[in-house]
Amino acid sequence: MTSSIDQDARAVFLPAFDNLQFEEALVSFLEMGGCSVLIGESRAEYVARAMSKERLAAETPDKFRACIARLKARRPELIVAVDQEIGGIERLQGLVSPLPGRAEANSLSEEMLEERCFRTAAAARELGVTMFLAPIADIVDGSNPWLSGRTPGNDLQATARMVAAFVRGVQRAGCRP
Repeated sequence: MTSSIDQDARAVFLPAFDNLQFEEALVSFLEMGGCSVLIGESRAEYVARAMSKERLAAETPDKFRACIARLKARRPELIVAVDQEIGGIERLQGLVSPLPGRAEANSLSEEMLEERCFRTAAAARELGVTMFLAPIADIVDGSNPWLSGRTPGNDLQATARMVAAFVRGVQRAGCRP
């Protein structure tokens, strides 16, 4: 395949979809050089930091896996990203074992936290996910409604410990954090 500016541009785009009915829209993008997709959540789910009852009832691991498999048949090296955060958005809610909440994550040893993150990421890899758009590593000093409840806390050492364990666990499972 020869490279062009259009192909190069598509290689850095990360188109986002809030449901699994995007295959038709993504086919031409992949055929013209696209290599990634963000399987995201609706705005309401993002704000609520939880997947909707309708999504939880409708999406199954088999449906999710089949959707990604069809895309990877067209582009085997496809990067499949999701939001999967400790204490924040967990796009794979109901599909993989949950990450611990912030309080629980802070109470776990680094080794236990790494193992929990590893198990979640390993299950995500079985679905075809290759990247977690996480962890949120910000230290918020003051009010920030965008990051409210999504950061590990405001203690630098505790945040560094949590972020390091998350990254090690996710990478060990073969996902990119």
